[in-house]
Amino acid sequence: MHAGVPPGLGVEAQSALTAPVTKEEVHRAVMSMKSFKAPGPDGFQPFFFKQYWPIVGEELWRTVKDAFRLGFSDISLLETQMVLIPKVNHPVRLKEFRPISLCNVAWKVISKVIVARIRPFLQDVIGPFQGSFIPGRGTRDQSIIAQEAVHFVRKDGSGVGSLALKIDLEKAYDRVKWDFLESTLVQFGFPTVTTQLIMWGLKNSSISLLWNGSTLPSFVPSRGLRQGDPLSPYLFVFCMERLALRIAELLQMGHWKPIQLSLGGLPLAHLLFADDILLFCQATEDQARLVASTLEEFSQSSGLRVNLAKSKFVSSRRVLQRRIDALEGLLGIGHTTQIGKYLGVPMTQGQPRCANFHDVMDKIQGRLAAWKSRLLNKAGRLCLVKSTISSIPVYSMQTLWLPQAVCNKIDQACRRMLWAKSDNTQFWSPVSWAVVTQPKELGGLGVREARRVNVSLLGKLVWDLLTAPQKIWVQILSSLYLHGNSILSAQNSRGASPIWSSLVKALPFLREGFEPQLGSGASSLWYTDWSGTGLWCGRVPYVHVADINKTVADCWVSGVWNFTKLHTALPAELISSVQRLQVVNSSLGLEHFGWRGDNSGCYTAASGYRFLTPGFSTKGDIVWKKVWKLMIPEKVKFFLWQCLHSALPMN
Repeated sequence: MHAGVPPGLGVEAQSALTAPVTKEEVHRAVMSMKSFKAPGPDGFQPFFFKQYWPIVGEELWRTVKDAFRLGFSDISLLETQMVLIPKVNHPVRLKEFRPISLCNVAWKVISKVIVARIRPFLQDVIGPFQGSFIPGRGTRDQSIIAQEAVHFVRKDGSGVGSLALKIDLEKAYDRVKWDFLESTLVQFGFPTVTTQLIMWGLKNSSISLLWNGSTLPSFVPSRGLRQGDPLSPYLFVFCMERLALRIAELLQMGHWKPIQLSLGGLPLAHLLFADDILLFCQATEDQARLVASTLEEFSQSSGLRVNLAKSKFVSSRRVLQRRIDALEGLLGIGHTTQIGKYLGVPMTQGQPRCANFHDVMDKIQGRLAAWKSRLLNKAGRLCLVKSTISSIPVYSMQTLWLPQAVCNKIDQACRRMLWAKSDNTQFWSPVSWAVVTQPKELGGLGVREARRVNVSLLGKLVWDLLTAPQKIWVQILSSLYLHGNSILSAQNSRGASPIWSSLVKALPFLREGFEPQLGSGASSLWYTDWSGTGLWCGRVPYVHVADINKTVADCWVSGVWNFTKLHTALPAELISSVQRLQVVNSSLGLEHFGWRGDNSGCYTAASGYRFLTPGFSTKGDIVWKKVWKLMIPEKVKFFLWQCLHSALPMN
């Protein structure tokens, strides 16, 4: 496979990978493990190494240090047990299991040290359109870009049209060819000894399958990455970057025709998140052939196989059915009107609807059914509601506006869990939901209301869009026109993308919390919206020729406003509108908003929720604080709380 030239690891990264391993590195790797994770074949859990570090730490450090120096170690470290985790309720085929490898702690420490050394340099090597396991990138950013891109493809009104392909890889980790991985590490500039150590850990491992409580005879694999090895996700990311580089090469040659979400915006041809792949191109037969050949070429070289049954594509509305049939034949995958989920978030069409969130309610009901509520007292139910039920929909709430009906069902499930008796659909709430959702210091139970959580999480997205313009996904989202004060004055969301519709609905709840601040002092006084109140050139009769090049800093002298040196006459209301603003020391000149719901001036989801909670600015009653600080069982505290609310169920 002819891939594009990767950027490669720099001298600093290569030096970091080959530097002698210190005892502190090994100690840090051991302490970062969860103490009681399933042990490997040697039977030792990480807790053992933590507890007896003064005794075994020296020997473990020498083992890791020698492995990094020589490129290999004792082959017994690579003995692995494999557990098959069912992916469905009643598995009947082997592909319905997920193989998880239980590695020895000593090898995990070696993997973790490699990961800790390579992570700081990943952003310089991995392209911006791959988001998995890269510091500073996450599923939220990736799902937002995907949502916008799929929306653009559906609304594309050009004569050619566009395609969005969702590609599913079959058993991705288990099919990676080792020679392909080794050539990838060499291309990315990994030092020889590090490459040798990584490949030694793969090629010399022996796997024993745990089945029905016993261990089957071991076997030696010939390909694949072990799920359970801390290093495996990063190796897979490097392999997928080969596909990204090939697509980038085709873009530079002009063969691949990408989509552009806005005029002059960045071209978007692919999004990668581990084995979740989205590809974008024009809806032509030539492009379909190119996509199919590129995937086939990548499959042949890497060993990864496209699952044609699970892969699908969506097209623009104006693409004729005759051409869709031809594209299906060329691509080998089916056409669909709904692309489904990407990274667990539904790719909705237009404004989010209740049908898009049926799975959220199913998860909540399943979590409730797994607990026997009759065995839990009120305090235990409260803990379950706050820790599990109310947290399940949070992932979807980060980017989408959940319909009110869905939020009502979530709140109803919380109330039922808190107050209903076992196997009883009808229940009576002795305390109103408005009181229950108040903070504990204000007399409530601190249960989070679904709508407020949704708004506060979307507020975090607004804040990130306004204050982090250096992110690649903000550039891609230029179709949202989130610049300056326009985000607070948006009114019409008809026909807009799901992200834009969600933000427009959430902003009225938070608008009073965002207050405009001044941009950079180097901003033009007349021709930039430095104050967040509009361009000043349009608010004066004319701009004097001597004032054309004036900046904000020219009028901000010793911490006070001074407009006396201007030759242009300013209206009194214009001067008074900026008297309360403070100059922000920002080289970007885009920080037009501050958050008054928190003393730091920076928005957080927690401060947004407090802002939306009635009475958030008032101090709590000392009685409630004393109740919850009592050194007594939680169920007794709950009983006292009911007593103070006169809410005991007495006839």
